Amino acid sequence: MGRTITIKGEISGQDDLFLDGTFEGKIHIAEGSFTAGPNARVNAEIDAREIIVRGEVIGALKARERVQVWSTGKVTGPIETRGIVIEDGAVLHAKAEVRQKAVPPQTAPLAAPPRAKEAAASAAAQAKPHDHSQTR
Repeated sequence: MGRTITIKGEISGQDDLFLDGTFEGKIHIAEGSFTAGPNARVNAEIDAREIIVRGEVIGALKARERVQVWSTGKVTGPIETRGIVIEDGAVLHAKAEVRQKAVPPQTAPLAAPPRAKEAAASAAAQAKPHDHSQTR
């Protein structure tokens, strides 16, 4: 979409989207990336695998992989992502929440077998200091 185009509404799809005009609404790119070009003026809720900001974006950004804000970019609004790159010169008025990839739940350590517990108790009993006060 070129820089002289203005659109209001909702955009959704699977492929990459490059927008260099004015847009207001919602953008959902399931598998691809969304790029706001250097002339873009976007006021939208954006959900994509990757979000690249080279122009101005106002609204909530949710990227499943990462958000890149180029030196010419300006972001106003909350950011939720797994990775973020902010070039020197970029302008941010945002709260960014950067999360790691999901970690599988840890399993509890296995309990020691009964024989190991008995052996440990026996060794502890044998290691007790002897009372030598009566051996004189």
